[in-house]
Amino acid sequence: MKLSLCFAAALLTGWFSEAGAHAAIFNPIEELYRLDRLPAFKASAKVGSVSSYDRSGGNDDGFSGRYSFVRKEPEGLVLADLKGPGVIWRIWTPTPSEDPLEFLFDGESQPRVVVKFRDLFLGAHPAFPRPLSGFGAGGYYCYVPLPFAKSCVVRLRAAKTQFYQINYALYGEETSLATFTPEASAEQLAHRQKACDLWRSAGADVSRFAAPPGARMQTVSTRISLPPGETRTVYRADRGGRIVGLRFSPAEAFAGKARDLLLRISFDGDKPAVCAPLGDFFGYAWGQPAMQSLLVGTTGQTNYCYFPMPFDRSALVELVSESAAAVDCHAEVLHADAPRAPEEGRFYALWRRENPTRLGEPFTFIETQGRGHLVAVALQA
Repeated sequence: MKLSLCFAAALLTGWFSEAGAHAAIFNPIEELYRLDRLPAFKASAKVGSVSSYDRSGGNDDGFSGRYSFVRKEPEGLVLADLKGPGVIWRIWTPTPSEDPLEFLFDGESQPRVVVKFRDLFLGAHPAFPRPLSGFGAGGYYCYVPLPFAKSCVVRLRAAKTQFYQINYALYGEETSLATFTPEASAEQLAHRQKACDLWRSAGADVSRFAAPPGARMQTVSTRISLPPGETRTVYRADRGGRIVGLRFSPAEAFAGKARDLLLRISFDGDKPAVCAPLGDFFGYAWGQPAMQSLLVGTTGQTNYCYFPMPFDRSALVELVSESAAAVDCHAEVLHADAPRAPEEGRFYALWRRENPTRLGEPFTFIETQGRGHLVAVALQA
């Protein structure tokens, strides 16, 4: 018997202006630590990836190097050639080398940045510090944003390379972006330090990053005794605001494969936006705590979630029992007095299961409509 499980979190229905209103200006490095901006609608015109995939539809996705470039030049392999304004948000590879990696911005004939491909991920270059770059879970990654006003060419001075991905976003001409420079200003260094501090905090309380600057935060703490088959209210709000943290403990109280304890969250009197087995919501695998990411997971005996969840008028968080046994637990809801802004979406979480899976048929993670963006997917199979 096979099992496929999907937990998808989405913000649906910015920091940018509405199209055509006025020039949109933003500083990409801030997006690495401004968790409060996650609900804001995005204004990118295109989000894409350049990678070493087999253009024939086969499985040569970097093995031979045949498809591991956009084009060949006398200077080496062009891995990406992008027209802006835009931002490279992520570079990934499991096969870095000692070959020089070059970044040419805005039509430059000489590269502005040259770094050994491997050193891009090891903190060896001051512009690409850890933990914004690093390695683990099967690959090397760099999340230092590389903005460009007009264009960016990424070139590797090598005869051959293998696997890579370069993820980027392009924006409208009204968007003002300052092209990346490795000699960061004091202001940029301060932003970068905040991002590094946050990214080192997986498992810690990062709710302060999820609340808008200046917002007043409060914590509601509740002891819950949940009889079989009943529902208990964890948190209720009757005016606009936002949830910036959820914590449930002890983690062992929600363990097991039965999935008979549900987390249910509703906003503004609508039908539940979140209805999922509580353990799966916090990243359990096969009924046990298994994840410790920045925004959601388990540390010690505490399950946590720091996705911001703004609402207009009201919110209701409930714990629902479908179990034959009573459960005693402790819950904390961290919230801020900042109602949902017009340019923000709402938080939704969808849980789907297919058991047994159907041979040869795709499994649908999420199918929805409306303006928004997907922020997380967890798969258990």
